[in-house]
Amino acid sequence: MDLSIVVPVYNESENIDPLLSELDGVLADELDYEVIFVDDGSTDNTFQLLSGLTSQYPRLRVLRHPQNLGQSAALLTGVRAAQADWVASLDGDGQNDPADLLQFWRLAKRRTNPPGFISATVASERTPRPGYSPRALPTRSALDCCGTARPTPTAASNSSSDTCF
Repeated sequence: MDLSIVVPVYNESENIDPLLSELDGVLADELDYEVIFVDDGSTDNTFQLLSGLTSQYPRLRVLRHPQNLGQSAALLTGVRAAQADWVASLDGDGQNDPADLLQFWRLAKRRTNPPGFISATVASERTPRPGYSPRALPTRSALDCCGTARPTPTAASNSSSDTCF
């Protein structure tokens, strides 16, 4: 597997299917990847929606915090569960363009001593999806080089829907 994409989410049910569809359209023919959505204790139907989409998107893995622990904790949970040597992150609210992941992937692979983590928090001039309401202004960072070491995996299993952390 080339890449694990970690997507922390909290009450993002309206953005889940469009984001998965866009990721699949951009990456399906380019990379062997998995998408790990970490539901951070959502109070809407985010977790149920994600769990129901696992048959439509076989590369989808769904993890869940029983309560809201914050975006950083959700990201850490996803990174620990990642199966690929490379890990990327995307925000779950649609503010990042999934096509940027492929560009970052190609850029990182050309480096002599590449990092093991790609941060795709780059949406800047992106046209929002119809009905999309941004919750935060997009950030501009090109490539977040966090080194090659990965955290040791925890008890998060490989099944498509788990409660963890």
